[in-house]
Amino acid sequence: MVAQTVFADSVRLAQLGTTATVQIISSTSTAIIRWAVPEMRVGLPGTNDDALFFLTARSLGEAQFTTPIIASTTIDGRYTTPIPLGAVDGLYDIGIKTHQHLTKVLRNVPLDGTERVLNFTQQDYSVPVKGLEVLVAGDINGLMTIPSQMGDDKINAIDVTSLLAQFNVQEKYARPNLNQDGKVNALDMTIILKNFNRLGDR
Repeated sequence: MVAQTVFADSVRLAQLGTTATVQIISSTSTAIIRWAVPEMRVGLPGTNDDALFFLTARSLGEAQFTTPIIASTTIDGRYTTPIPLGAVDGLYDIGIKTHQHLTKVLRNVPLDGTERVLNFTQQDYSVPVKGLEVLVAGDINGLMTIPSQMGDDKINAIDVTSLLAQFNVQEKYARPNLNQDGKVNALDMTIILKNFNRLGDR
């Protein structure tokens, strides 16, 4: 295990006031993201879908590995740099957790030392077509310096408080600006209230 500081998408991380010090674990299994689409973003589809994220791998319901890298998908919701998955071969539930969204899990993904292409817009990870599944928005608490602090995977009063603390801030990448229209306002609050009490996939 080798410690390494990763500046994943340095512009985005600088705007959000954080960098990530991570542990890199060697593994032959890797993953890339075909699509992971946040809900209710403004603009044309595939033009405003970027998000900071990390991945988790679970076997039999137990967390086996959390990717130590905080990275950013592109504006079309993709990430094409192979991500090492530090897990032995087998079937895993692979989850994506972003800085604004609940964990979304793809079930029974085989890891066998090769690269997996993950499509979080479908229930079947391997379908090569963009589907209708989206990342549920509203989990915006936490410091976000490391994966374990990037939200608590529930949408509740803490997230409402976080949004109110930045209400009327005009900044596209302000964390409570859930629809990424450039300002934190009632539209973002509506998204939180729509998803209130929801929990991330387990």
